[in-house]
Amino acid sequence: MDNIFICGIPGSGKGLLRTLLDGHSEVVTSPFQAFGYGLISPEFSSRLLSDRPYNYNRICKGMKESLITINNHPIAIGEIVGFLFPTISKIIDASISKKIYSAPSQEREVFVNFEFSYDLFIKKFINNILSKEGFNYTINNIFNIFVSEFLSEWSNKNNSSKSKYFSQSSANGIEVMLNILNSIDNSKILLVNRDPVSMIYTNTKRVLRKKYDDNNYKKIVKNKDFLYIFNTYSKVLFSRPYAQKINKLQSYILNNNDPRVFVVDFEDLVFDTTSSMSKVCKFLNIEPENINNIATLNSNELEKGNIKYTGIIHDGPSNNLSYAHKLILNNFLLN
Repeated sequence: MDNIFICGIPGSGKGLLRTLLDGHSEVVTSPFQAFGYGLISPEFSSRLLSDRPYNYNRICKGMKESLITINNHPIAIGEIVGFLFPTISKIIDASISKKIYSAPSQEREVFVNFEFSYDLFIKKFINNILSKEGFNYTINNIFNIFVSEFLSEWSNKNNSSKSKYFSQSSANGIEVMLNILNSIDNSKILLVNRDPVSMIYTNTKRVLRKKYDDNNYKKIVKNKDFLYIFNTYSKVLFSRPYAQKINKLQSYILNNNDPRVFVVDFEDLVFDTTSSMSKVCKFLNIEPENINNIATLNSNELEKGNIKYTGIIHDGPSNNLSYAHKLILNNFLLN
């Protein structure tokens, strides 16, 4: 099974694309963002290459049965599980509650059922790795074992484990995408691109929606002073690091020639879903299906009426900016 990683930066629309791919007969969609990314992270590669303290080496000699080799470097199974802990902790919570968190919509948080055997999963994952004594693994090998054993214990996943792809929404950032391309052989990237003004405006209004009741929210939004709203309630987004993320994304898109990467325009995804998803399916070499016009997770429909499952996206944010505000914002994002 090949891997699809949906990449982008915060607020770009990765969640929407993930839920539109969900339900396709040839795609199994991960219920967790950044599933198993600890194995792909630069920190994991650095750990493999690092010199271990003498005491650590001495302890490992006494527990050598727990050691494996990745890229010719020994590492303990416990260390591997440690790097996978963010994913495993989500799996534990979902296994106990029997629910997985979908994503925040404009008005509510949505959960869907999740049936999973955590005990069997972790035992089978570890035993599978240890069964090949003396085998020199790669990061790609370990990651695919993790995915395979996860799918084998997920009872109510949307499709069969014989599906062509395992899809997931990745962690944020272009650097993350490059790490994936360097580490996972059988991977394709769907890179979501979104107008920066729309992205920031939507994120700002989401913050307001969560912070205030409907009456106060409407009063603030009615003011239409975008920069005031933005500076007051979303300072993290309106920052130099955020602008740098946007600029790195645009630069990559302009210079990209990697056949494993396909750029998906967020506005097209929202306003011309059928055509946009047909292009995605063509890139993945799968046939478009009607289910891909509806946001779902584990085949549970997430949309309400005709509103796409992304929060507020139809407000025409640029219409709420004065000419001076546009100049300020564009200058900020491009420098």
